[in-house]
Amino acid sequence: MSNRYHDFIEANKQLWSKLSTSDCSNGLLVVEAKRHPVISHANAVLACIIKEAKGLNIGWIDTGDKQVQERLASYDSDSRTVSLTNLTWLDSLFIILKFVFSSIRVLLTRDVRGFHLDGIPFGDILYDSYLARFKVATIRNVNKGVITTLFILIRNYYRFKRTLQDCGASAVLVSHQVGLSSGVLMRTALGLGVPVYLRTAGNNKVALNLFNSLSEIYQYPYRPRSVDMQLLSSLGENRLNKDFQDLMASRVLGLGDEDVGRAYNRRKKVYHSKSEFAKEFNVSEAKPFVFVMLHAFNDHPHSHFGKMLFRDYYDWFVQTLDFAKTKPDINWVFKEHPTTAFYPTHDISLPDHFIKCPNHIVFLGVNSSFNSQSLLYLADVVVTVLGTAGIEFAALGGIPSILTGATSYSGFGFAIEPKTKAEYFGILDNITGINRLTQQQQDTARKCFLYIQRYSYVPFSFSPLLTLEETKESKLDSYYWKRVTESYKENSDVCLAEFEKYVQCIRRENFSRLNRLQVIEH
Repeated sequence: MSNRYHDFIEANKQLWSKLSTSDCSNGLLVVEAKRHPVISHANAVLACIIKEAKGLNIGWIDTGDKQVQERLASYDSDSRTVSLTNLTWLDSLFIILKFVFSSIRVLLTRDVRGFHLDGIPFGDILYDSYLARFKVATIRNVNKGVITTLFILIRNYYRFKRTLQDCGASAVLVSHQVGLSSGVLMRTALGLGVPVYLRTAGNNKVALNLFNSLSEIYQYPYRPRSVDMQLLSSLGENRLNKDFQDLMASRVLGLGDEDVGRAYNRRKKVYHSKSEFAKEFNVSEAKPFVFVMLHAFNDHPHSHFGKMLFRDYYDWFVQTLDFAKTKPDINWVFKEHPTTAFYPTHDISLPDHFIKCPNHIVFLGVNSSFNSQSLLYLADVVVTVLGTAGIEFAALGGIPSILTGATSYSGFGFAIEPKTKAEYFGILDNITGINRLTQQQQDTARKCFLYIQRYSYVPFSFSPLLTLEETKESKLDSYYWKRVTESYKENSDVCLAEFEKYVQCIRRENFSRLNRLQVIEH
């Protein structure tokens, strides 16, 4: 039977044949098994770049689909398939015993987030994976779903561990810090002392970060480091100001990722004054306006940063709403996250929480005609757990933000970061005393925001641009590879130039991160 990826395989071989690659003898780079075409393709390209830069051979973890493995082999004729180790009956018995013991412990302690295996923290992945698998907003009790998720996590851990040991992995490449597959593989490798390359970003851009120890698992790939801020400053104020103005202009036009397009939807209304908004929503324009920017409740609340004051996004929302009801001297505007349609929750109805709420509380659902640009004219304070809004409106308008979790912009001095829930509610109770950001604070927020949004990744011409809806389509595999093939025809020279440029950056002895600043410096 002919391979359904035949045309792409031929185009892929032709593209890679144009490169003269070096011999590899420094070990084996094990690449995670991902069926999603966008992730699989980006992983494969980055694996080839890492191979050339570090002299590593490539081993694709077996997906169980021979045609997919043939497609992967077309990126590198010397690569091989790494089969997941078959567990013996003694291994299986050990896993069952470990599962039973762990289940009892979790049931008795009700401490899902505290779960560890061999000293490796997995509780956040267990918690978040349950939310995502069962499409719920929170964990109210340790139920059957939590326990079955626990079993999958334990089984994956021991199978990944045995596989990495058996194949002699020298490094691992994954696409996520989270989840029962990528997240568990990443932490398993680091627990064995195997370095992990984390490839992230969208489908036509890419970022790469190198992790060497378990102590680094909550280092977010887009968080600016001191060296990044120094490199950014070295570009000069004129360039940074221009880049920031360009970024601001594009966001206001709704250009960027799916969140931006939905939040700044030009078909939705921009409120240019408090009086305009107050009249429409029947609130007092004389009161301060506090915008509570909600999250997609089951979008992995814990696994990226590891620190949160509340049990999860939903717990934070409910407690914040309850508090807001007692503070009629403030207009509290709760704004639903723009992409919640992709993260449905079966256990709650968000609009129902606002039935019979006092008049000083406003709910803006995803279908409300409200353009996020309005916050620049309305918001006195922004409240979030770790969302982009906490830095975005600080950068654009000097609007102070209150955070209840670690973020990609924590610790830079422009956000208010309470250390306890009591401190958080104390800040909310005295929220009228919060001043606008100083110019220095706003400048810092601008640099951080500019780095995260424009400099934390590099262009990736190997992959065509897709919408978020397309990346979620079940039929994506049926047409994605044709688009890649067409993209190759149009961008082959650009792709090969990017390959050479990124190889040179990653080849550095002290390499830790591939981003636009590193490319500029090189």
